[in-house]
Amino acid sequence: MIPGYISVLLLLIVSILWATGWRDFLAPNIRTGWAVTVTLAIAVMLMFPIWFSPLASEPDIQIHASAVLMLAVSSIMLWRSARDGGMGYFMLCALMLAIVWGSAKSLYSHETMFYWLDPIWDMPVWGGILCSAFTSEGRNQLVLVAWGAALGDFVEALLRDGSLHASIGSLAWWDSVMIAFCSAVAATILLRIGRAVGGRISAAWFYLRGGRSS
Repeated sequence: MIPGYISVLLLLIVSILWATGWRDFLAPNIRTGWAVTVTLAIAVMLMFPIWFSPLASEPDIQIHASAVLMLAVSSIMLWRSARDGGMGYFMLCALMLAIVWGSAKSLYSHETMFYWLDPIWDMPVWGGILCSAFTSEGRNQLVLVAWGAALGDFVEALLRDGSLHASIGSLAWWDSVMIAFCSAVAATILLRIGRAVGGRISAAWFYLRGGRSS
């Protein structure tokens, strides 16, 4: 599959849902203007090969300017969460997600029998589900996914035999981020629906029991 195709497809689906009134279900804590501005800036940056090497001793580990912007925005959101005392928690969650992400990708690269859905979809989907277990807020999920994916590539590079290599911010990397974020949001919505249905079933059950006891 062409790298970047999944990102464009998922972004189109999310944009349609966002414009048709599903914003409160997808990410109620993310402002529309902020989301559009950051998305357009990232799209423009991806048109140019703006790569950096964060480690001078490891030139094969590169990060694109679009990923730098995403991580910077995520850092700002993480810093704002410090006012609620949640910075340490989210940093720990991002680290755990990165370890699971990088370890699983390294495992998949050595043994294909562990694939569940597809080599492209497996780890992002599981990462998104794990992220939804850490937090149910879309803004915090975006922070965890962005940092988990970035640090996960470092973990995978450390576990890989031979020279270190990572391309954080490539089109394939953005595919993983979009899949993980959409999976996290979808898992959260399904959980909310399950709780609502369970609450109604419980209320009906108590009502029936009360009716019988009278």
